[in-house]
Amino acid sequence: MRPRPPALARAALAILAWPSLAAAQATVDLPVILPAAVVDLRTPQGAATVQARWRYSDVKVVETDHRGAGPDLRASGPPNRTNDISPHA
Repeated sequence: MRPRPPALARAALAILAWPSLAAAQATVDLPVILPAAVVDLRTPQGAATVQARWRYSDVKVVETDHRGAGPDLRASGPPNRTNDISPHA
């Protein structure tokens, strides 16, 4: 008796596994209610609708103390220096 080609075996396995893979798929129900309003904050009219103001602040890049990655892949390794911004939002 001849052995079956591996491609045919893989196809048969995929067909048999398909119902269980489809059942394992998680779905999220989307809300059916539409929003009461949509405001484009990029325009002056949209920002005025919700009394929004765009603000900004110049920042500086400052050098700060930090720790390198340790064996637990967290910041528990040797101390080093890195860059940060100041002030934070």
